[in-house]
Amino acid sequence: VFGSTFQFLWLLAIALSPEFAREFGTRRLPRLRWEALSEMLRIGLPTTLEKVLEFADWGAFLVVIALRFGKVDLAVGTIVLQWKALGFMPVVGMAVAGSAITAKYLGRGQTALAVERVEAGIRLASVYMIALS
Repeated sequence: VFGSTFQFLWLLAIALSPEFAREFGTRRLPRLRWEALSEMLRIGLPTTLEKVLEFADWGAFLVVIALRFGKVDLAVGTIVLQWKALGFMPVVGMAVAGSAITAKYLGRGQTALAVERVEAGIRLASVYMIALS
């Protein structure tokens, strides 16, 4: 906790320094763009709700397992869940990275390059998942 707090305060001091403030405007508050904010909420809330429900489902499932099975069964269940995480978390990271890269190229008006990056991301994730299975 101390290390994280120290790192946060250090980076905050750098971000608010006079040099950064002049070059990047780090001391100014950004103007809220309600249209952009509402679009982000319209897109992000359903995805967030899906993830919350997914984790709640797994939590409920684990409680059911914990109440019905013994220590060995729980250990096996934990191993399976860790393997599951190994399987899907890197692909979630690839999806986030792919979204950012795609958005960058779409923002630049380079649609063909954005499509190429999407296809490359799908191929990479597919190869990873096939190799893991």
